[in-house]
Amino acid sequence: MKKKMIFVLFAVAAVAFIIGAAACSHPSKESTPASGQTVAYYTCPMHPSVKSDKPGSCPVCGMELQPVYTNASLSATNNAAADAKPKPYPFDTCLVDGMKLGSMGDPYVFVYQGQEIKFCCAGCKPDFLKDPEKYMKKIQDAETAVTK
Repeated sequence: MKKKMIFVLFAVAAVAFIIGAAACSHPSKESTPASGQTVAYYTCPMHPSVKSDKPGSCPVCGMELQPVYTNASLSATNNAAADAKPKPYPFDTCLVDGMKLGSMGDPYVFVYQGQEIKFCCAGCKPDFLKDPEKYMKKIQDAETAVTK
């Protein structure tokens, strides 16, 4: 009786393991974008500096790359602005807290109104978005000081 119970438990565990492995091995279906959106690139949620033109996994942590969408129905002038290279970030420190970029891993980079912005971590972005004019003024002041 005891051997039969152990065999049944082992068989149930094996079946559960096989079902779980099969469920994880199927590639996930890419989320469908809203109408008028196209995939701009793929990025890792944990490592936003990782970008790829096709789906796959992050070379740093192995997580599945997530699509980043663009709005294909933008006007021609907005498309030209979106395709233009952003102005480079002028500092080697985080715009929000002043920490040296790279001190917490790869900097978090994004573009705001044609200006490249860099933070020490993704946690600084919400602070920036609360008052972007304040931080954009810092960049403008730095550019003005360089041109003088």
